[in-house]
Amino acid sequence: MLKITAEPPAKATTSRRSRQVRMLRVLAVALGVAALLSLSVGPTGVTLEALPRAAAELLGYTERSGSHEALVLFNIRLPRMLMAVLVGASLAVSGALMQGLSTSPEQQQRVRVIAETAARRNVQTVAERIEDANTMAVVWQLGVQYIQGYLVHAPEEVVLKS
Repeated sequence: MLKITAEPPAKATTSRRSRQVRMLRVLAVALGVAALLSLSVGPTGVTLEALPRAAAELLGYTERSGSHEALVLFNIRLPRMLMAVLVGASLAVSGALMQGLSTSPEQQQRVRVIAETAARRNVQTVAERIEDANTMAVVWQLGVQYIQGYLVHAPEEVVLKS
């Protein structure tokens, strides 16, 4: 007699998880490289060799020299790079919150808290990745003012002519 048992494929799950971890590491390294390059590229020349000196000044290991390179890095490029990373991360988080929102009370509570906090500070909120009417209705009830996503309009290519 042939006996068949169903066991979870532990090896497949492990290899999938390890691929995800590996991909996350690669993306983190790529983000770090892109961040360093963004600090050194611009109309004012800042060499990669100047970055460690500027970092030492920023962290207080050396005296502030007031050099043009350090001023550009501290006052322009570093704040812009950090804001770009934060905006990208917040877009990823907001998109993840919208997925499954209509069926998840925990996610609804998170969005409600965000919308209420924004309203108290007179900040308008936008929910992205709204793909169905149920999610749109939930978002409106939670206090979000604006929506975007496939339900509203599919992405389209825009060509600007000069």
